[in-house]
Amino acid sequence: MSVKNEYQHFIPQFLIKNFAYPFKCPEAELAGKKKCKCRHEKGKYPNDPVVNCVNLQTTPFSIDVRPVKRIFGSPGMYLDPNQPTTGQQRRIESMFSKLESHTSSIFRKIVKSYEAGDRAISLTRLERDDVRKFFFILKYRGSSFHRRFYHDRASDYNADDRERLHEYMRQRGFSTPRDVWYHNLECIMNLKMDVKGEWRKELPRQMFSDDARWFLIHVSFFYMALCTPVDPQDEFVLTDNCYNIFEGPNTFIKDESTGEEHGSYHGSFHEFATISPRLVVVLRSLALPDRREDMDPEVKKWRQETYDAAYGEPFGPWKSLLHDLPIEKATNSYSQIVGDYIVQLPEYDGKFRPNDKFIFPYYPISPRHVQILNNLFLENADRSDTLAFKNQTIFLKILEAYISGPCESFKIAGGPDKEFRLKYLQGLEALAKNMGSQKTLLYREMVIPWGIDSKRFIEKQVAYRELIGPTGEISRQNNPRLEFFDIYEKLHKKKADLNPLGDIGLARRMALFHIEVEAESIIAGQLEALLAARKSLQSVLQTSNCAIYWLYLKLWRKYLFGDADGSSDLVDLIADDKVRVGPEDAFAKTAHVCSENALKNLMFISVCQDFILRKGKGRVYGKAVQRFLSIHRISLFIIMLSFLRQEVINIAG
Repeated sequence: MSVKNEYQHFIPQFLIKNFAYPFKCPEAELAGKKKCKCRHEKGKYPNDPVVNCVNLQTTPFSIDVRPVKRIFGSPGMYLDPNQPTTGQQRRIESMFSKLESHTSSIFRKIVKSYEAGDRAISLTRLERDDVRKFFFILKYRGSSFHRRFYHDRASDYNADDRERLHEYMRQRGFSTPRDVWYHNLECIMNLKMDVKGEWRKELPRQMFSDDARWFLIHVSFFYMALCTPVDPQDEFVLTDNCYNIFEGPNTFIKDESTGEEHGSYHGSFHEFATISPRLVVVLRSLALPDRREDMDPEVKKWRQETYDAAYGEPFGPWKSLLHDLPIEKATNSYSQIVGDYIVQLPEYDGKFRPNDKFIFPYYPISPRHVQILNNLFLENADRSDTLAFKNQTIFLKILEAYISGPCESFKIAGGPDKEFRLKYLQGLEALAKNMGSQKTLLYREMVIPWGIDSKRFIEKQVAYRELIGPTGEISRQNNPRLEFFDIYEKLHKKKADLNPLGDIGLARRMALFHIEVEAESIIAGQLEALLAARKSLQSVLQTSNCAIYWLYLKLWRKYLFGDADGSSDLVDLIADDKVRVGPEDAFAKTAHVCSENALKNLMFISVCQDFILRKGKGRVYGKAVQRFLSIHRISLFIIMLSFLRQEVINIAG
């Protein structure tokens, strides 16, 4: 067989086989014959493993039966055409085969334990880490990333990190995006996840650092839980991209200059990995509440600060669809649960070991939660070629619940792919009707808000990534943005108290509280009350730490003057000169020669005077007001008007 024609799977056959059953010739069954003399296509002889599936490439969508050997893959998918020999051209596929051979034994252990009726499965630290690494590879080797990277020319690469990747290719001498993809896959597959965690420093040096950061987050910022339907008549579907799906906020914005619609920020509360029709792995963000660990006030504080930075600030109040999914972290061999507390064993010396044990229960989940998971899989299958299922009757029930169910979080059509989305949803509706359903599709259209200059937005993300390394450490190369951290540390005085995420979160709440208090006075038309409120408010806000007060002034200015474009406060404070740099910095640098109260007053007056100067230079506020209405509350707009009315309100207090 030609290497180009070799069928290569992006979902391993050992996982697909969990959905398979022995093929039976329909003609022989119809005739009541035990033996079959019919001619069959390759892979569909009697007793060959086959899978029920939906062909999403046909019009209309159709039910099909495919051999395990010919589903969830493509000919020559991981072929490297630039290599001279067959072995070198197949090296990625060969590495996958070795990895799957090793990892499949762990998955068989998990499935067999479940089928035997065990309530939990024990995995060593090494086994757990191998599984976590394998889940990321399932994501990263999939069809979505094949579309992203498999190009012969750098100019054909169109992902958001285009400029970063092109620079990386120039530095490392890669000719094509495909070469980068293969190199990244090799680095991850060869990675030894030592218990001391040295791999966290090494991996970003070996591969494209943006994707190394993503791997670090995937394996370190989520914990793993095994879920199974409590109802024996429930099951999970399998789609092309089910290992590359997240549950959480996903925002879209229309570029203010071009009118183009595209994705902005997204946040992952949960990610998923389907093992079988009755088993799915749920990865839950460590920033979500944990009833046992949150008994420790310090842990709870860290979790809240992390949540605010990762989810709360970019998206506001947002409740996970799976917030009540009854899962918890695995227990381990070096701690025990006493009451509701996690307590380390007396003999534990604080060191991680390869043979540490982790106990993963099989969590039974309700039909509602099962349907949410299946909804997520179906929702994201619009660019898939195939979706597989075990039982056709159960699949029809899943499909009906999806197409006719609520559309607050699912079946939303909007943006540049609106027509494509509608065609997919209508295709599922037609499929259900062909299977005997009477259900009607419910969906909703989404209006994308105007909001950002996408070029500026992307430039800020790039600048942020350049300064904040893949491990979260600040790059200390010659960079003018480092002055921000120097001032922050100087104002904090005690390095032991440095907590940028927590301080930015507190500063954000102070700025929004300031705006809200003033808005109430303006709405009531009480200008004297406004001045009194501002004076009283400052007396309260100025009791905060000097560094936090300095951050608050920057965010207050950002919110009022429309510099909010969808970027997080952390990104803006580091990467956006309009937010990071201000007149308050000149006084902040003199912190050593004046008292804290005097310093805060000087910084506050300088910021207020800056507001007056901005108005005097004829700054156009129309677009700023638009951003306020889309990102914050109407109260921000009201406050803006108060500053424009300089003749009535003395901004400097």
